[in-house]
Amino acid sequence: MEERLTFSVKDYGRAVARLMQGDGLAVGAGFLVAPGYVMTCAHVVLQALGVDHPEFQLEQYRVAPVETVQLDFPLATVDSVPITARVVEWLPYSDNRDDIAVLKLEGDVPIHIRPIPFATIEFETSFQDNFEVYGFPVQAGDWVKSYQPERPVDDGRLLLKKQDASEFDVIESGYSGAPMWNKNKGCVVGMVATVQIETARKAYAISRTKLENTLKKVDAYDLHDTLQRSVADCADADRTLYERAISKVFERCNPNECDRPWQEQLSSLASDRPLPNGWDIATPLTYFAVMLAWMEGTPTSAYQLLKAWVERREPDFSALLEQLTREMKQKKVTASTVCEHLMVTVERVETSDTDLQVSLWPIFDRATYSPQAPPQPLVQDHVIALSQLPEFIQRQCRNRFGKKTVPVIHLFVPRDLLGCDVEMQPIGKLKERLGSTFPFVMRTNLAVHPVGAWYWDDWREKWQAIQAALERKTADVFDAVDCAALEAGEDALIDLMDTLAEQHAALLSNCASVEDLFELLADEKDSALPIALWSRQPELEAEVPKVLDCVMRTLKERIRQERGAAKRGRDKMLLGHHLTLVWEDPKIVPPDVQFKS
Repeated sequence: MEERLTFSVKDYGRAVARLMQGDGLAVGAGFLVAPGYVMTCAHVVLQALGVDHPEFQLEQYRVAPVETVQLDFPLATVDSVPITARVVEWLPYSDNRDDIAVLKLEGDVPIHIRPIPFATIEFETSFQDNFEVYGFPVQAGDWVKSYQPERPVDDGRLLLKKQDASEFDVIESGYSGAPMWNKNKGCVVGMVATVQIETARKAYAISRTKLENTLKKVDAYDLHDTLQRSVADCADADRTLYERAISKVFERCNPNECDRPWQEQLSSLASDRPLPNGWDIATPLTYFAVMLAWMEGTPTSAYQLLKAWVERREPDFSALLEQLTREMKQKKVTASTVCEHLMVTVERVETSDTDLQVSLWPIFDRATYSPQAPPQPLVQDHVIALSQLPEFIQRQCRNRFGKKTVPVIHLFVPRDLLGCDVEMQPIGKLKERLGSTFPFVMRTNLAVHPVGAWYWDDWREKWQAIQAALERKTADVFDAVDCAALEAGEDALIDLMDTLAEQHAALLSNCASVEDLFELLADEKDSALPIALWSRQPELEAEVPKVLDCVMRTLKERIRQERGAAKRGRDKMLLGHHLTLVWEDPKIVPPDVQFKS
């Protein structure tokens, strides 16, 4: 990566922080590992809080202190200003393990300070390398250039040794928390930590390998900050779609935890999520950031922030983006954050004659939607009256997705509500209608009318025939069905059921009770009917075939046009006011549907 190749000892010095006690006296060092985050030793933080060495291992300091500390970057500016910082990661002090802290800065870092790059040292190739450490044995700071890692020891530590000398020695107090700089390779290989003073006087540093898990957590904090900043920078019109893009990427990268806060999900991704095949170089967080940059709902301002985040870690953002694009194309995954379908389930409230219990789920990609792994509901079990339902659905859709998003609305209702006119009830002062604004279909709520699994299987089989006919003329797919047999004798009813058993799309007429018809369909083994169209006004049945002048795929939109024409007219007996379309797509069912065998 270009930044790593050009990182100099001058950059290193600027990124070293001086931690101070309340009186301004330097107690040790730290260093910038990500924008706004400084790594140091846990015992240096305790010293900055006025805790003496004998107390470092007290039980109360096994957990992170809540008090803030002061630090500055003395080589970054002439007049260095102290910055307040608080602990966000804490591995408590020990003489021979851990002793790591990460501080979140609560003030601005000088703009020209860059986070220090790390590398894992290979001892057999670094014996002749020059190592330097900048710390604070004195208030102004000082360099020590005579130490280098000798060899790894227990718990991921590096034993330090003076160059060109056989003896081991300690580093002066004030260097704890300082990064160990490999001048030849232009990177840091560890952090100076505890000093063990025994008969053999030895000094140690914590290796990058030991710091790896903490560095991953810092990456998660940094990416979380990037997400928050990118959301805050969004124009109001873009924010809803961008937040949906973030949720959608979390659903893909972390499907079992996508209901948790962003920070927790990012920490999980950083620590224990495997990468897809072919992503050996990147990390799970990088994969997340690249996918979010790829999403259609990500605005340009957020894209630039994500790109900058990735480029601090990986050599070629464009190559990673191209790789992800190829992978998503192979998996047939879309970058769209537009809500394609909105499922609205309705159940009656047992204690009320007028109230309904309503839940809403968005579907952003029909091809990848699964009821077994659904998105979070927009609304769960909200109680309203039937007359309030149209305005409620419209408001939820507009508030969540904006006016430009026009999903197909699937209204799942008990069968006794199949004939209601929810889609054409006037909404607000402008007298808008759901059915003229959105493609709108009625569905039978199978959760409140459980049916046998055989019905579901037959339904899916008929749906395959519908999918094969999507490009055919709708009039050639629909079959006219005279439902008068519902009122006739048993033989006529048997004939009707036999007829419907052969149908997958039906144009219903002479149907005094559509609700009764669908109850019969649910009881009959072979009579599943995925699609049906009828008029709620018998006088208009002869006009229904005129909406079939389209191909099957566009029927929902064609009916929306008919409803729109009726909305603009004054005559309440126009066909569009009374059309009902049942469109039982078995791919789009709510996650709470249960089937009894």
